[in-house]
Amino acid sequence: MGERGRGRPPIIETPEEFDRLVDEYVELRRAEGKRLTITGMALHLGFYGRQSLYQQADREEFYDSVKGLLRSWKQTTKTG
Repeated sequence: MGERGRGRPPIIETPEEFDRLVDEYVELRRAEGKRLTITGMALHLGFYGRQSLYQQADREEFYDSVKGLLRSWKQTTKTG
């Protein structure tokens, strides 16, 4: 019988990798002249949707990266 309660292993191992993938997504979308979306970013990061992206903030080492992303996202969408 397998182990229970362990969940899947993390998709992204480090905050640095998270930040690198976020930057990569932004650069790709801008180069293509396409809109940035939270769902698109979540999918680029390897998650199933934006809720999984938000849940990364529950991991202490990712809290600053996720909250920083969401703060800057809010600023970007306010200013157009």
